[in-house]
Amino acid sequence: MNQDESSSVSESQLSTRGSGQKRFSILHPPSTICPEVIEGTQKASDLYNSGAKLWLGSDLARIEYELAHYHDMPSFTIRRLDGSTISVKNPMCGVSSPIWRPYVGFKHYWYLVMTGPPNEWLRSIHPYYSYFINWENQTVRDFTCVTDYPTLETQFTEVRRQWEQSQTCNWLKRKLAMLKGPRKITKVLCFGLGNLVRRTHYESDEDNDILSHMQKDAMAQHAAALTMADFFRSAAARDGDEVEIFAQDPGYHKLSRELLGKLGITVVGEHGARGFAKIDDECAVFFRYPSVPVRQIIADIARPAMIIGNVLFDVVNRDRFLQTIPFTSDAESPRTREMWKEYTSHDFEIVSSEMDDLNGLRDLKINVHDAVRRDSSPSGVRVEVESLSISPFVGPKEGN
Repeated sequence: MNQDESSSVSESQLSTRGSGQKRFSILHPPSTICPEVIEGTQKASDLYNSGAKLWLGSDLARIEYELAHYHDMPSFTIRRLDGSTISVKNPMCGVSSPIWRPYVGFKHYWYLVMTGPPNEWLRSIHPYYSYFINWENQTVRDFTCVTDYPTLETQFTEVRRQWEQSQTCNWLKRKLAMLKGPRKITKVLCFGLGNLVRRTHYESDEDNDILSHMQKDAMAQHAAALTMADFFRSAAARDGDEVEIFAQDPGYHKLSRELLGKLGITVVGEHGARGFAKIDDECAVFFRYPSVPVRQIIADIARPAMIIGNVLFDVVNRDRFLQTIPFTSDAESPRTREMWKEYTSHDFEIVSSEMDDLNGLRDLKINVHDAVRRDSSPSGVRVEVESLSISPFVGPKEGN
C-alpha cells in the first residue's frame, strides 16, 4: 500500500462497523502528518493571506533590546502573527557567567505553511510566530577563539586597495551613478556579509598571515559596501544629506566589530534582529547568500531604493549536502514575488580577469525600485514617478 492509500479512509472501511475489519477513526485518520500541523499551517496561510505581517520593524527592534539585556531580563516577549504575544522564560537571567547566548531564529513563509515547527514546544505556539529565541553555547568558541589578530587591519587594507583599483570597482561606481538618479538614499544596510577573522585557531592549518577563502570573500564584500556608501555619501552631500552604513551579522568576532567601527561601519543587531528595523524606503540593502530570510523581511517592512543581493534560486533546497534543510534560508515567497514587480534588475558585472580575486561578489544583482523618491521639487513635496512597465516574471524585471 502506498502512502496516499494509507493516508485516506475509504467508504468500505467506514461502512464495516460490525464486519470484524479494523475501522479507522473519522476524527484521527491514519496520516504521516499530525492534525495539529495541518490545522496550524492552514491558520498560518489564512493569516498571511489576510495581510498579517510576519515581521514588524518595531517588534524586531524590541526583541533585539531584550536579548541585548539577557543577563537581567527574566523573560522575553514573542509577537505572534495575529498580534498577540507570549512570554518565554530566560534561563540565563541572573547568571553571573552565562555560557549560553541568545539570538533570534527565523521561520519564514514556507516553514509556516508547509511543515510546521520541528518540536512540540514550538508547535504549541504555531502558527502564530515567525521568529523564536535560539541559544548558542559559547564554551568551545571561547576556548578556541582567536584573541589577537595584529594583521587583520593590514589584511583588510590590502584587500580594499585591490578592490578600489580594480576595473570592477570602477564599473560599479559608474553603474550606481546611472541607476541612482534622483532617488534619495540615506543609509546602506548590510546583512550577513561574513566574519573578517577566523573564528578559531583550528579553522586553518595555514599561517595567520594568509587569508582563507571565506575571509577574503567577506573582506571583498565589506570593501564593496564601503564603496557603495562613499558613492551615495558624495551624491547626498550635494543636498546637505548624510549617509550612514550599518552591518548586521551575529557571527561577527569582537575583532571584526572593532575593525568595522574604525572603518566607519556601525555594527547593529548582534542578536540578529536590530538591523532589519532600520529598513526603509530611503536605504540600499546589500547581502549575499544570507542564512536568514532577508528578502521576505524586506517585503514586509519597506521598499528600499536599491536591493543588491544574490540571484534567485529555487524555494526547495536541492543541495544534496543540505537535505535536512528542506527550504533555502532566503527563499522567495508570494510577497517577495509581488515586491519584485516594483523593481528592475541589473547584473553586477565582474571583469573576467578579476573573477578569482572577487569571488565574494559573484552572482549578484542590483535591483532598483521603479518609483523615484526625491525631495528636490520646488514646493519641497516628495514626488513619486511610477514605472508603467509590468513584469510577468517571478523576479525583478531585467534592465540593461
